[in-house]
Amino acid sequence: MQNKKETREQIIEELEELRKQVTYLEERLKEKSELKAKRSMRLASLGSLATGIAHEINQPLTAILTKVDGILFLDELKKEVSREDLVESLRDVSTQAKRIIEIITHMQQLIIQDKGDKFIKTDINKIIHNALSLIGTQLKTHSINVILRLYNNLPLINVVPGQMEQVIVNLMFNAMNAMDAHRSVDKKISVETGIKGDNIFIEVMDTGPGIQQKHLSQVFNPFFTTKDDTAGTGMGLSIVYNIVSAFEGTITIDNSEHSGAVFTVLLPISSDDTVQK
Repeated sequence: MQNKKETREQIIEELEELRKQVTYLEERLKEKSELKAKRSMRLASLGSLATGIAHEINQPLTAILTKVDGILFLDELKKEVSREDLVESLRDVSTQAKRIIEIITHMQQLIIQDKGDKFIKTDINKIIHNALSLIGTQLKTHSINVILRLYNNLPLINVVPGQMEQVIVNLMFNAMNAMDAHRSVDKKISVETGIKGDNIFIEVMDTGPGIQQKHLSQVFNPFFTTKDDTAGTGMGLSIVYNIVSAFEGTITIDNSEHSGAVFTVLLPISSDDTVQK
């Protein structure tokens, strides 16, 4: 009987140990699954940024090629180019080349910031200007006028700057796509910042068709889109929602009084309320 009791207790101990190992493996698998999902979402978000980079680089690159081709063409015709004209052309080439370097460097910084997940007390107005430096040319190409109403000397917010920039870019891309699909004549994106209680607010409004009432509760769902299959994955706003939530903020959508959609982001003010210079 004693041996049977000891054997039973041993089996129970082994089963308990096995249960602990299974629980440990389940937790590790869950962690890996969450990390994989988070990584995929980051890549998708960075991908939305990358779509605008080609447009931003294309403009200065075209300017460089135009200047160089012009000089080479004059050389083929055996026409002399004055030193003043040559220096001016080289200055233009240098300026445009620096612009390309600036865009690439900015993108590299975003990727580094995204990998680090480092929260930094940041001025939201600076993030908005950085976002526009990446996609401003693309918006102009689509005949979109961007109107900024940024509140001066805002308190800081505690965010991962690269990811917050992705939020602004995704909201602007969403507005651009909505106005393009609607073939709006007077295309405008208004971006406003300010203080609302203990939060900073960012409002992004467009002059597109707005969102149908039945779709308002679905726009932040993964893969939801009102566009055709070739126009997008429906992940942009879902990514925005997840990033804002990770910063302990909220995002809502509504239709403006006249036309177009209005996205409002609320983010808690950092304990350090001094704007970085």
